[in-house]
Amino acid sequence: MAQHFTHLHLHSDYSLLDGAITVDKLIAFGKENKLKALAITDHGNIFAGVKFFQQAKKAGIKPILGMEAYFTEDIRIKNVENKYYHLIILVQNSTGYKNLCKLISHAYQDGFYFKPRIDYELLEKYNEGLIVTSACLGGHIPQLLMKNQHELADERVDWFLRVFGPERFYLEVQPEDQKEQKILNDHIFALSKRKNIQLVATGDCHYVHADDREAHEVMLSIQTHHKITDPNRFSFGDCRVHMRTQDEMLAIFHEHPDAVWNTGKISDMCQFDYETDKLFFPYFAIPEGYTEATYFETLCKEGLKKLIDSGRTDQTNTQTYHDRLEREIKLITSMGFIGYFLVVSDFIVWAKEHDIPVGPGRGSAAGSLVAWALQITDIDPIQYNLLFERFLNPERISMPDIDIDFCIQGRDKVIQYVRDKYGADKVCQIITFGTMMAKGVIKDVARALGIPFDDANMITDLIPDQLKITLKEALELEPRLKSLVAENQNVAKLFSIATKLEGLTRHASKHAAGIVISPEPIDEVLPVYIPAKSTDLVTQYAMTELESLGFLKIDFLGLKNLTLIKQVTDLIYKNHTIAIDISRIPLDNSLTYVLLSKGQTSGVFQLESDGLKDVLKRLKPEKFEDIIAVNALYRPGPLGSGMVEDFIERKHGRSAITYIFPELEEILKETYGVIVYQEQVIKIASTIGGYSLGEADILRRAMGKKKAEVMIEQRSIFLEKSSKQNFNSIKAGELFDLIVYFAGYGFNKSHSAAYALIAYQTAYLKANFPAEFMACLISLEAGVPEHMAEYIQEAKSMKLQVLQPDINTSDSNFSVVDGGIRFGLNGIKN
Repeated sequence: MAQHFTHLHLHSDYSLLDGAITVDKLIAFGKENKLKALAITDHGNIFAGVKFFQQAKKAGIKPILGMEAYFTEDIRIKNVENKYYHLIILVQNSTGYKNLCKLISHAYQDGFYFKPRIDYELLEKYNEGLIVTSACLGGHIPQLLMKNQHELADERVDWFLRVFGPERFYLEVQPEDQKEQKILNDHIFALSKRKNIQLVATGDCHYVHADDREAHEVMLSIQTHHKITDPNRFSFGDCRVHMRTQDEMLAIFHEHPDAVWNTGKISDMCQFDYETDKLFFPYFAIPEGYTEATYFETLCKEGLKKLIDSGRTDQTNTQTYHDRLEREIKLITSMGFIGYFLVVSDFIVWAKEHDIPVGPGRGSAAGSLVAWALQITDIDPIQYNLLFERFLNPERISMPDIDIDFCIQGRDKVIQYVRDKYGADKVCQIITFGTMMAKGVIKDVARALGIPFDDANMITDLIPDQLKITLKEALELEPRLKSLVAENQNVAKLFSIATKLEGLTRHASKHAAGIVISPEPIDEVLPVYIPAKSTDLVTQYAMTELESLGFLKIDFLGLKNLTLIKQVTDLIYKNHTIAIDISRIPLDNSLTYVLLSKGQTSGVFQLESDGLKDVLKRLKPEKFEDIIAVNALYRPGPLGSGMVEDFIERKHGRSAITYIFPELEEILKETYGVIVYQEQVIKIASTIGGYSLGEADILRRAMGKKKAEVMIEQRSIFLEKSSKQNFNSIKAGELFDLIVYFAGYGFNKSHSAAYALIAYQTAYLKANFPAEFMACLISLEAGVPEHMAEYIQEAKSMKLQVLQPDINTSDSNFSVVDGGIRFGLNGIKN
């Protein structure tokens, strides 16, 4: 291989508040300088691994996975004077990756002392497939050399040579920005020559460009909660740790060019890549006499039969259900996702059997008939025109994404069931990362610069409250900010530094709901982490990265409204001996629609805000489909575009309903000719353009991105396809432009329908059993004073009498007192 230089000691922003190199900036530097390979070696983690590999490979740069480990002689010894050293570890192959995962696991679970540490014993046990270097001034061998303990240094060197051999152990040298590094380099050069050990030259990079140094020093002050003016703050001092070019490294190490070229040699030796073409689903036991496929098919068909026999389906259209089920079964089987459905169905069925309320669906999964047959969802996708292809597209295969809502009091029991079934070592929660966003980064940098708190607050208050707004956008949108930057040197400096740090990863924590289930022990196939102030183990990769690696990950969400529904139905049975199956209540209850039309929706799922109450009063819903539409329409885009007003006016006959083609009436009549749902966009493309549903979903995704050049190309394709369907090309062009406009606002109907069902269920209970509903609602919200006040006022407006509590009872839940319903602090009766 031709000689080349590779950065092998480099800290991305996932070396939290220590590295300031984003993956995007790293790849850009690599492309600009025509580097063949790059490595990331973050402190104690490989958070960035998957994202880095994806982007590097896309850019034609070979990615090298590594880590700067915290290293000690014996993890059992916890000595403040000698807490840890540094050691660079690079992954050579798949065995090395598994061994690094094991080392990381031991570091967090067994070796943690200030930092996650490994030791010589662990490193020897898990050395195969790994390459190590002696690291920076903080390494063990460098520390021994700096103390002139040469005999001990030789012993450590001999240990590494014995365990790793001369091809997998290197002595590391770095640019001599500080006098200590020059002294160390001299020791390293001498040791290398004396023992014939290969050298490797690195930059220990923490930021991209030399002029990023000041911003990096501020970031270090943010990490340690110091002001930049504090003489005792943590600092890199004279060390210049920007990314140097190959020519710069050769100039610095002109007497030792082999040290530079050895970086390329090492990168050529590293042949690891993530497996992205496999599925890592947990083992699901199949009963004897079945294969996985036949068992899955049997469960699906038995589930549908129960739904049909119980009257849950359209009895006049049974064949449609059977045909749809067969199609979905074949697609799921061909995609290799049977295991996913079996696992999810199993723990949901268990939850229902153990009286733990489960939501009717979430996201696009409600569009699957298989999911309904397996009790994963609880809404008929055929009755409400929900599309399977919006959930799983056979023409754009990606992992299923089934997120589930559970009663907040039962969620943890379900997770424990999953742990018990598949093994606690194979179930893990998932990491999530917080970044330095516009307002937050201004406050962080202001504190480090010593800008008074009130001044910093005044500045951040001027930043518009927009999701994911950048500082650049804030300056463009707010003239007063722009003036401050132009007129005040301190503010200008604040924005200059904050802009360089904006978007960097700030902290890692446990995802509120994400769980991954693996077929093998987690720490053998994934790196793990324990967030600060936590004892819970989480994966080092976030949800999207886990999905790309083929792991089964699920959101187990706690939904308070499901808890409320259970408490209300239990209380109704207690007081009236009426057993309510919430999944079987009639969807045409007149009292419910009267309540919704009056906007009396405090405590009703998703319909509580003043804005929604106003929409409900004007829209006056009369059927379940109207609630689905309200859920989809009440968002900034449709509200701002006039879609909501148009929908209301058409519903009440004050505006005409027209269709460009008669064939569109069947698709759009439920929304009065307004394109509200993504599923409608898909059906229009299928009906008018002759697209398959899978192709139409791809078109819908492309429309949502609104890229001009893509839309020009897609418009031409749509016109050609619609012409073959014998539709007028001029009208077809008008239709394409219309659906492009609405595609940006279209909502996932499957999600809207499932959540509309919970909204209806809570509204039904409130309209028909107001005392029980309000008592349970107020009790559930007892810890939130503003909610308590609102709900007590709502109870009074419904002509419910609020009673004082019985102070002599110890019952903290619900009981009948003087004919009323008592709860923790007050009581309600009719």
